Amino acid sequence: EEWLEKHSFLDDQYRADYWYFYCLLLQLKGEDTENALKKASYFSGRVNETLIKAKCKKILCWKYDMGILTKERTYNLPDKQTIEEADKINEEIAQNIITPINNADTLIPFVSNEDTVILFEVGSTDYSELNGEIRHYTNNLIVKKVNKDSSSVVIDSMLKDYPNSNNKHKKVITAISGGCFAKSTSKYGIPSGSLNILQYINQKTNNNSLALIFANAYVLKFIDTSLHVKALMAYQNTPYTQKAMAKSVFGKVNILGKLPVSAGTYIIEENIEDNEIEYTPLLKANMDV
Repeated sequence: EEWLEKHSFLDDQYRADYWYFYCLLLQLKGEDTENALKKASYFSGRVNETLIKAKCKKILCWKYDMGILTKERTYNLPDKQTIEEADKINEEIAQNIITPINNADTLIPFVSNEDTVILFEVGSTDYSELNGEIRHYTNNLIVKKVNKDSSSVVIDSMLKDYPNSNNKHKKVITAISGGCFAKSTSKYGIPSGSLNILQYINQKTNNNSLALIFANAYVLKFIDTSLHVKALMAYQNTPYTQKAMAKSVFGKVNILGKLPVSAGTYIIEENIEDNEIEYTPLLKANMDV
């Protein structure tokens, strides 16, 4: 190590190779390799970072030489009218894609200023736009933030105020979110723990809770169809879809969306591809829309 410090001109690639080789020698001697391996990994990471910066610099130079980037080039921000028009279009799109699953319309609309809403926000997703919009229609919102690994005991304690037969004006919502372009192998960005919590809450409320799913529609195949989870589906999580969900729950907008994967019985066309995701036919799942 002292020898390397004396030769400061040696690059990170040399230092990474040096520590990897030293690690092998220590392993042959039966000695501890942890420190050497950490140093090898550190310098290897610096090599990768250097390569990335070099490639980015090369691309920027090419763009500059081609006239795509110039010192004189200026960028104009959109004016207020353009921003407002874009917002309106995004709001309309979000409202038109909200889709009911499993006869969710039997649970909605909630009654403004009468129903108390218990909102379970599952995972680390920021649902501030969702609960902010809900507060426009009711002053009785109870937000429960739930970790994806929360136990049934924790969920039970949060549901202690769930309505009994004498109190029909307490409603339960469970919100989960995934990635629009996530893969099937990762359950489209929704952890298994979050899906388990959604299904557990559905069981504990006797199938009277409403799920709000901000994710790829194919995530439905990971939900037990025998539970008949009633849900509203949006296909991505944005401030616009969160607000549209809240408005849909309280009947402020018409629910017009239809599942692009024909989830009435989950009959899905073959060979549908969307960037990284390759979809295959799914079994019938008895999901009524």
